[in-house]
Amino acid sequence: MNLVYISVDSLRYDLVTAVHTPNFMKLAATAGCLFDEMIVQTPFTVPSHASMLTGLYPFNHGLRQFSGQKLHEKAQTLFQYLARRGYDIAVYRDTAVFGAAHGYSPAYFQNTSSPTLTQLRRFLAQPHKQPFCLFIHYWGIHTPYDTLTPIQSWRDAAYILLIHLRTRLGWTPFPLTPQHPYWIRRLQQVRTLLLSGGVETVIQGYQRALRHFDTWLGGLYSLLQRQCLANDTLLVITSDHGECFNEHREAALYPDGYEHGLFLFENVVRVPALFVGQGVPAGRCISGQVESVDLLPTVYELLGFSGEADPGFLTMDGHSLIPRWQETMPHKPFTYSETRHRGVNLVMGRSQQHKLIQDRVNDRAWLFDLQQDPGEHTNILKQQPEIGQQLTDALMQFEATHSQSAPPTVPASAAETAAVRQRLQQLGYVEE
Repeated sequence: MNLVYISVDSLRYDLVTAVHTPNFMKLAATAGCLFDEMIVQTPFTVPSHASMLTGLYPFNHGLRQFSGQKLHEKAQTLFQYLARRGYDIAVYRDTAVFGAAHGYSPAYFQNTSSPTLTQLRRFLAQPHKQPFCLFIHYWGIHTPYDTLTPIQSWRDAAYILLIHLRTRLGWTPFPLTPQHPYWIRRLQQVRTLLLSGGVETVIQGYQRALRHFDTWLGGLYSLLQRQCLANDTLLVITSDHGECFNEHREAALYPDGYEHGLFLFENVVRVPALFVGQGVPAGRCISGQVESVDLLPTVYELLGFSGEADPGFLTMDGHSLIPRWQETMPHKPFTYSETRHRGVNLVMGRSQQHKLIQDRVNDRAWLFDLQQDPGEHTNILKQQPEIGQQLTDALMQFEATHSQSAPPTVPASAAETAAVRQRLQQLGYVEE
């Protein structure tokens, strides 16, 4: 069976609706199984994809930061596993924000542009002697979205024209890729809007970009059907993290980079995950928390392989989700997330009802009741110390029992770190 795996960067779970993503929701309602409460293991791109592609928690795969670290040599990825089983691997990324410098095989990371439907049509139409794995890191709804920059130069006018072409026609003459310093100026506009009360303008830009993604997704699925591949292809759609819209004053606390990565609120750690293909029940929506590390063993099993790691590799931390839709396994009683970004060191332990966030740099903690306070605005740690202690104990036990006996984090070389840092500067993640 073929695999088409789409990671939609910055996909908020609460905006995946029939209004904004009708094609996504139609697939979920008629052909697939949707998990609406998947918890990512870290809320920014590099380490979150590492957990997604290895089935390992960050403290096991070793890639916990944006730069300066590489995947543990015994952390087996989706691409390694399937390549050894005869799959043709094709990886598309809008940006080179993660790849060989982070320990992935460079053979799989040759395409650094989000594929247009024309490119995908060519790829799907060519003869494939072996099954293929098509992995797409879709960047189109990442900051700065489609927020329209005031026209100050010909670049601004050209970009606005491209946005309208993409919005109206679903097509542009060339991809809307990051450009420095123009990209940075547009990022700053989004951040300025949030600080000055322009939240609705930013959200509208995000929604425009989201609708464009949904149109693209509908076109991709139509291609699979026209090429007679839909019945022999497993389609997986998920995200590496959500997005902030300043609900907790994120922009004020980090005005030069707030969107995700620095907090563990639901808006960034909770994402949807949709499976479509043979062996997947159609029209199911499953609530109850699961984790990104569960994606890999689920994919393996659906493709007909054992979910166990190959000899010599670390044992996957995740578990197949197939028993969840077979109703032979309950949702996870405890999920974990962390962030180590720009001096922040937060960890999260989440039950189905409560969430504990610990700030291990400043020795602070927050406890939220997700049922009574889904927006996470009231810290109830002082009012409910016993629940806080239960989750603290559970978090300590979790870290102790799930840490695999692996060598320390593998450092990247100075050249690799410099290359990654330059790309991050061009994308507005780090300052010059």
